Amino acid sequence: MAIREGALLAAILTAVLSPGCGRNLSLGDLLNQDQPDPAPSSSPSPSPSPSVSPVPSVPSSTILFSDNFDDTPDWLSPEQQGTNISYPGTTSPPSKWDAYRSAALRFPDPADDPLRRQHFVINGESPRGGTGKALTYNVESTSGFGAWSGGGIMKYLGWPGPRELFVRFWMNVPSNFCWQSPGTSSKSGSGKLMRITSLRRPLSNPAVSPADYPNADTSPTLICNWYARLQTSNGVPTAYPKYAVFDFEARRAPNYNTGLGQTTLGSKPFPNDGQPGAVLSPPPAATSPTIPQGQGWCGDGKWHLYEYYVKMNSSPGATDGIWRVYLDNVLQGEMTNVDWVMSAATDSNGTAMTTATGWNVIWWPDNMNIFSYPETFGVSGTRMPLYFDDFTAYAPMNPSDPECAGNCTSDGRLPLNYVVRNVDTP
Repeated sequence: MAIREGALLAAILTAVLSPGCGRNLSLGDLLNQDQPDPAPSSSPSPSPSPSVSPVPSVPSSTILFSDNFDDTPDWLSPEQQGTNISYPGTTSPPSKWDAYRSAALRFPDPADDPLRRQHFVINGESPRGGTGKALTYNVESTSGFGAWSGGGIMKYLGWPGPRELFVRFWMNVPSNFCWQSPGTSSKSGSGKLMRITSLRRPLSNPAVSPADYPNADTSPTLICNWYARLQTSNGVPTAYPKYAVFDFEARRAPNYNTGLGQTTLGSKPFPNDGQPGAVLSPPPAATSPTIPQGQGWCGDGKWHLYEYYVKMNSSPGATDGIWRVYLDNVLQGEMTNVDWVMSAATDSNGTAMTTATGWNVIWWPDNMNIFSYPETFGVSGTRMPLYFDDFTAYAPMNPSDPECAGNCTSDGRLPLNYVVRNVDTP
């Protein structure tokens, strides 16, 4: 194809981020801040009924996309102070990826290291294994909520997408990345690592208006939180503080059109660090290596494997959908009764949703809101890096697959020592 489907999605999502392009998705929606919709510059056109070519089959086991960044040209996200950015623009996405978006910088400083003045950087600074390249995410600490540091890069896996999907990557949290600075008592903030989405419409029409793709057409979405300050329990305010890792939310029915339709699917709590009410039951294992504990709740400076699994429910309303999360190949949490597509769910045309559309859009990483250092602390103290490498999206593997080398798990996961090779979507 002369125009890649992924590039079309990039243009669609970017135009949605731009002011006046439509009322259905705002930057607040995409950054999960639930801001009011901007007033449209004109009435949006009705959603099209795109011509759908025959649905290609998805192999029962396959590497859909993987990237170790080693052959990627060095890349910087081009955000500027006070300006949220996204693709298309003056800078293209990283090689093999289809789009990017990033919140505005809060602390640009010409005297600072240029590589610390962008949220996202791909270079040879801190690759896994010591050679090659990796993705650096420079997170800015702020003094309060509403100052998100984030965005991410996006991959479109094509239509319709697999009904079962594993997504894995390696992350290194340096010891200077802390959810709490020494001497302070607040551990507020939250952070996401990924969003996995089911885009309801195939990208086969280059004339489609961005306003024609509201949240109802990008549902369900699994939001993979890495750190969360739990403010409620089943809708009831709880005693503070309570915090969780591997907290999951879903943007789905009954309200697909706004972030307010999110529902918390489940979470795993931090262990007791001496703070009253900090423990929910059951706590994770005390030896869990990447759960920040003690003073600062800082990283351990080591590489760890994060892996997410999603499975679409078998039919609308059926409560057999699944999500799971693994850390270093050990199951950390799961839910096996998710009705991802509910029986009454409809798209933006009012058409009943089906479960034939799989998981086909991945945003990675995602937004952080962290209070470790106040804004007055200075540029060098408010920007903390995270390192990511060896990204792989795949359908469940068969033991006989060459990728397994005889070591895949019984549920189709690649082995911990799998060596990522670069695989791109057609």
